[in-house]
Amino acid sequence: MSPAEISEAGADYPEAAAVSFEPARLNAVLQTQGALLLRGLFPQDLIVRLHQAVADTYAKTEQQLVAGTLPPDFYQSLYRYGHVRRSQIAGYDALEAELMGQPLLRRLLQARYGSEVMLLSQNTLPRRQDPAQPERAIALHQDQEFAGPLRSGLNLWIPLTPAGGEAPGLEIWLGHPQVPLLALDMPDALRAQVLANFAPCQRWRPVLQPGDALLLSFFTLHQTWVTPEMQQLRLSHEMRLASAQDTALSLSPLSRWFLD
Repeated sequence: MSPAEISEAGADYPEAAAVSFEPARLNAVLQTQGALLLRGLFPQDLIVRLHQAVADTYAKTEQQLVAGTLPPDFYQSLYRYGHVRRSQIAGYDALEAELMGQPLLRRLLQARYGSEVMLLSQNTLPRRQDPAQPERAIALHQDQEFAGPLRSGLNLWIPLTPAGGEAPGLEIWLGHPQVPLLALDMPDALRAQVLANFAPCQRWRPVLQPGDALLLSFFTLHQTWVTPEMQQLRLSHEMRLASAQDTALSLSPLSRWFLD
């Protein structure tokens, strides 16, 4: 299946309107391309409420940072990379239940996982990228490096603000083999050598709006895309999922969602 067969707009990228995408095609698209952009997967009102809750959490956390009361270990492990914990977000559990209960998403997950799916709790969290802080951009990586080499792993990447264009987005390398290529402890020289082998891959820098969602496998190479010309702050939320039969290598605590 070629990207042109996936894209309804005729562009050479794997994207489609969520309402017309056939869930049975999901696994093939992820296996061949590594990513899929679905336009309008989530209702606007839900994303607006999630955005407000996440933005409020960042505002409170920033106040702690300025006041010197932010725990150093939290800063070192999460906040300096743009993350806060799900547990800090007021009303998050109900919002997550609404996300997971969306009919369009449930049909996609049923096609990939069957009657149940596991959510990687530690690896499900929001992220903020300020274009004025390019040093916080996440370099080229595969999610399997920190989440575990789960063949069924899925990163449901949800923009809470516009992403790409005038705000930081993602650069995705399409079409490379869907296998572990990198490791966190890999020496920099070897990492650069491995990535050089895939430099000819098609680079995709999609422009997303709230309500859209990117679906990425755990093996897809991607990184933050930010340029000096960008002016807008980006907030996003990442939900990482895997099959109940494919979690022995997970590096995160798990929670089960039934899809029937």
